[in-house]
Amino acid sequence: MRGKSWGIMALAQADNASVYYAGGVQLLQREDSTVILPAALLLIMGTGVPANLLLLVVLVHGFRSGLVSEARALLANLCVTDLLLLTACVPVRAVTYHARTWTLGTLACRTAEWFQQGCVVAKALTLAAASHAQGDPARRQAPGPRGGRAACKLLLAWTLSLLLPVPELAFSELRMRGDLAVCVSEVPRTALGFTSVFSKLLPLAAYVVPAVFACACCLRTIARSEPRTSETAERQRRALTLLALTAVQTLLLLPHWGSWAWAQHSSGGRSRPPAALLVFAQVCVYFGSAASPALLLTAHASLRDGLARVCGVAAKPATVPDARPEIRVTRVDEFGRSLPELEHFWTARRDTLVAQDNDPLPWERVGERV
Repeated sequence: MRGKSWGIMALAQADNASVYYAGGVQLLQREDSTVILPAALLLIMGTGVPANLLLLVVLVHGFRSGLVSEARALLANLCVTDLLLLTACVPVRAVTYHARTWTLGTLACRTAEWFQQGCVVAKALTLAAASHAQGDPARRQAPGPRGGRAACKLLLAWTLSLLLPVPELAFSELRMRGDLAVCVSEVPRTALGFTSVFSKLLPLAAYVVPAVFACACCLRTIARSEPRTSETAERQRRALTLLALTAVQTLLLLPHWGSWAWAQHSSGGRSRPPAALLVFAQVCVYFGSAASPALLLTAHASLRDGLARVCGVAAKPATVPDARPEIRVTRVDEFGRSLPELEHFWTARRDTLVAQDNDPLPWERVGERV
């Protein structure tokens, strides 16, 4: 207990800089946090990874069946991003909560917070692009050259997502607090002016603007889609699904961006966000990644039909051809000579047509025959 309290005090004494934990909250004082938090995170990962894999299988099966569109390609990228968050970021936080200190080395310390922020930004940008593509009837089908447009959007989204949180990569470092190693993001006083601007621009560019843009695209699609035909009604339902997904993701990411902005401004004697808020924010991020496939597979009619087709293919028994050779029995006599096939003989006899004699006076021609 003494070591944990000393570690927290050491961070609090750095009043000439902005210091906060990177890669997960460390030096937690509660004894049960070493078991409850890793178990909760692993439970989210255990349910979210199969769900995202199932959604990815449904999308790939649709691609192979000819259901290729820009919106579907962006939804596949959203699924891959959720898989990266669940498989790469959750284990790091689970290990950190269990050990209470940083045990994964310098490279993981420098890249943990940057990679998670990049995935969170990529999710927001991808969802905004998918909402825009879904509402444009000219871009729903993307065979041939239009597939390159989706690839360009994905490349641009990932480039921006990995470049925007670069300061997290620059300021994160491994520090020793006595005999304990902690991973912190420490911004020196000379860079506090930059981080003050950065802490306002990043949530605006990666959270507020994409969410507002996605909601605006979905609402525009709903307003313009008059349910006169089945096609417009289906487009309206897809827009409602993406609007609901955007609203859920926006609410779940609100604690993350709020605690992050609070930590960025916690220099000097300012108060820092409590550990409970930081842990709750991380759980919300991972829960959003685990809940997205459930919402899409239940509310999106096209994906729901694709799931039914995939389940039908998986449940259909495979037809195994009979590999046993046909056995022909050849009958032989006592001298080894093959006997004729009597079955075919009698069949030929039965099938032979005998001409009927309908002559009413056959006895008059007996002499002629003789």
